[in-house]
Amino acid sequence: METVEFGGITCFVKRSSRRTVCLRVRDDGEAEILAPRKASAAEIVRLLEGYAPKIAAECEKNRQLAAKREAFALDYGSRVRFLGGERVIRAGEHGYVGYDSTDFYVPPSLSDDGIRAAVVAAYKQAARDYLNARVTVISDKMGLEPLAVKVNSAISHWASCSKKSSLNFSFYCMMAEPEAVDYIIIHELCHMREFNHSRKFWAEVEKYCPDYKRYRMYLRDLWREIRTEKWE
Repeated sequence: METVEFGGITCFVKRSSRRTVCLRVRDDGEAEILAPRKASAAEIVRLLEGYAPKIAAECEKNRQLAAKREAFALDYGSRVRFLGGERVIRAGEHGYVGYDSTDFYVPPSLSDDGIRAAVVAAYKQAARDYLNARVTVISDKMGLEPLAVKVNSAISHWASCSKKSSLNFSFYCMMAEPEAVDYIIIHELCHMREFNHSRKFWAEVEKYCPDYKRYRMYLRDLWREIRTEKWE
């Protein structure tokens, strides 16, 4: 693969029909340049060399995050976040995967990857039950009726609303405190009235969640913590 060096940084180069040069840092801590096919290495360096200190710092930060993710492990007896509290991972009988008010249950004698996959399955099961119930309560108060409520493994956003009014939630929502989950639900339901992020949309959110700005900050900080963990 083509590379260029500047400021002590080695960057991988991906060329395409794009017209501009773009520099980004991957999650593994490597720097990557997206460049036009005809741009020379000298031209790329000239455009980007002033960003070297900032990029070097970002690469180091992402390398540290990547190392933490690789070191992340779950075991029987480990505690995981759940709606502002914790659940303990327990070995269940007969390959059972599920949850109750205090624990997550997974099959016994699993590998590290197996435990993680089973815990994610328990999260998704809990998310389907909890989110369907909360969406029903909140949507009734707002006078709305979403088409469906689904749970997925999205890592780029907490939730989304389709143009057909289907709500999709990441199972990671279950790691947040209940009030923040309610804000996520309200946010997506408001898209049924305003399919954008205009002032009118945020006014609608504030009507049902006056403290929405605080929850946005809380969720941003929580996501930074989750990024240091390897869930899937």
